[in-house]
Amino acid sequence: MITTVVLSRSGYHNGAAVQPDSVVTGVRLMMGVVPLVVLALAFGCFLLYPLRDGGSHRSPVAARESVAARESVAGRESVAARESGKGRPQS
Repeated sequence: MITTVVLSRSGYHNGAAVQPDSVVTGVRLMMGVVPLVVLALAFGCFLLYPLRDGGSHRSPVAARESVAARESVAGRESVAARESGKGRPQS
């Protein structure tokens, strides 16, 4: 849709052997300015989109430390479970 609008506004004629100079300008705008405008709009949406609420934001370091602490606790619990099973008779 953007291509059609830009080419029609710049004076493009389908099937013509020679195109006006304004078509070259229109194609350059379409290949350079239009993507920059779309990129700026997308970046603005990314900045404004609320990924987290204000109170639960943690830094990546704090998140890694939390995961490591949970894995450490889980590891200790599995060792304790194996050790408590050693004294039982095996069937």
